Amino acid sequence: MNCPRDGAALADAKINECRLGKCPACHGLWLDSGVMEDLFKLPGAKVESCVQVLPGTEDGAPPHMTGYMRCPRCIDGRLQGITYTLANSIRIYRCENCLGLWMDETELDAILREEKWLKSAYSPDHLRQHLGRRVRPHA
Repeated sequence: MNCPRDGAALADAKINECRLGKCPACHGLWLDSGVMEDLFKLPGAKVESCVQVLPGTEDGAPPHMTGYMRCPRCIDGRLQGITYTLANSIRIYRCENCLGLWMDETELDAILREEKWLKSAYSPDHLRQHLGRRVRPHA
């Protein structure tokens, strides 16, 4: 697979047992459909620093790239820009065919930080505490 940003061969990598592709040139990440959900389950704030490139998968100089970003998995797939989160407007790219995700460097960590914050801010315990301070029983 080649990087949709610069055309370099993506190195096979993993975070814990989650497999992904990492560009050795721009440090972007390719996640097949469903991998993001598995990453949400991982502890820790800086997941990108845990990416382990598997030996023998890094390649040489990237070819020249032109036009729209192409899916590294699908032959004819185009990557469409989407805003992934509400609070921080993190822009990532999703393949219209296989639904895989491309993220530029640091975007995965930003998404996972926001996901953890949202889970904490809107947890049932937090909401009960918040509502308990604001709601007074009717007399």
